[in-house]
Amino acid sequence: MVGSPAQANLTAAWRTDSQWATGYCSTALIRNVGGTTATWWTLTFQVPAGVTITQSWSGSVTRNGATVTVQPYTWGSVISPGQTRSDFGFCATR
Repeated sequence: MVGSPAQANLTAAWRTDSQWATGYCSTALIRNVGGTTATWWTLTFQVPAGVTITQSWSGSVTRNGATVTVQPYTWGSVISPGQTRSDFGFCATR
């Protein structure tokens, strides 16, 4: 999890919104635990082999092997101190 400016202290967690035998949908919870407003962020995470992201929302997603990188859309890029954004999510099959 990288935020800008660098002194913005961001954390990421996942919430499973739905799950079934062959897939799931999850939402990223991006929280600013620092004292500086984050004006941009990048979320990078790994998916296991065999997982295919079938749809995503509220962010631009790129994938290179198991590594997924998310850039928020402009309207979701600012996170004030103490704020949690839950705009980005995806569904995947496994």
